[in-house]
Amino acid sequence: MLNFFKKYKLQISIFLIWLFGFFLRIYRQDQLLGFYYDQGRDALMAKDIITFTNFPAIGPTTGINGLFLGPFWYYLITPGYLLSAGNPAIASWFISFLESLTIPLIFILLSKYSNKKSATLASIFWALSYYLIRSSRWFSNPSPLPFFVLLHLFLLSKIFIDKKYKFWIPLAFVFGLSLQLEAASAIFFAPVILFLLIKNKEVLPSTGLKNIFLSILSFFLTLLPQLAFEIKNNFLVTKTFFGFLTGKVNSDTGKSWGFSWLSFIFNRLHSYYEIFFSKLDTNTTWVSLFFFAILIIGLIYIIYRKQLTPFTQIIISWLFIPLFILLFFVGNYGTLYDYYLTGFFPAFIIL
Repeated sequence: MLNFFKKYKLQISIFLIWLFGFFLRIYRQDQLLGFYYDQGRDALMAKDIITFTNFPAIGPTTGINGLFLGPFWYYLITPGYLLSAGNPAIASWFISFLESLTIPLIFILLSKYSNKKSATLASIFWALSYYLIRSSRWFSNPSPLPFFVLLHLFLLSKIFIDKKYKFWIPLAFVFGLSLQLEAASAIFFAPVILFLLIKNKEVLPSTGLKNIFLSILSFFLTLLPQLAFEIKNNFLVTKTFFGFLTGKVNSDTGKSWGFSWLSFIFNRLHSYYEIFFSKLDTNTTWVSLFFFAILIIGLIYIIYRKQLTPFTQIIISWLFIPLFILLFFVGNYGTLYDYYLTGFFPAFIIL
């Protein structure tokens, strides 16, 4: 038995870190769960699915009138409501469990493509971060997104590092599902993937027509319910989405994109700092500045020493390309909510 613990002490440690992180995500959830309009709407949708009354083709509304997510979230929470006999606190455990799997996934990803010390530290950060724990307990559609982001990063690594091109198929499927959880984050996954394709020109020709076709089909399958809704409702969501992109919806200035004033860029950079470093230091105190200095010095070091490994390039691209694009996004009344960046928290913690 002693030899077993010695041999697998790291794996056992990660299991205990995950177990403690999961415990923090469900502790006293019956007393602390916030049950508001969104959670009530979601519960009624789950009830409809369980009783075969209705099978929704669209999901939760976004902050933009007429713009809806896909229905994946409703179907994702339904097993929890079914097993808990309608108890939302117990049903939320399933979502917290799914998000908590980010802890071992980070360890597995970094162990394979970086090193075990970084893998262990990243797992601890994710398990114990106050705001990441709160996000997991939120019981709202962005909550499980980090789990799906880790799947993205793993699949991208398999494609661009290991040259396993069949992984385009599950990647396309996971991307389609992520768009239905939090489109404000997941929409920016596309330019990152496009950038990686441009940078690695040999990947697309090597993928093969069969894998390309199956990947497109895999992504298209996730859109079928929304497509049915769109056809029935004269493409309401599509029109709203393009109206939002062109500044006709949720804009005081009549535009959603443009070269921003320095004050706007400064405020947005400050928002980035507050949003990201609050995941390591609750009140962004001097500890945040310490972590910020480590991040900047570390990035300068790996660039100067030309130690940008393929995996590091994927992680940096995943984090910084969306943040750069968002510097020019002035739509939605210039508002940037914390949960819009949920899809980039894993890359931040890894870096």
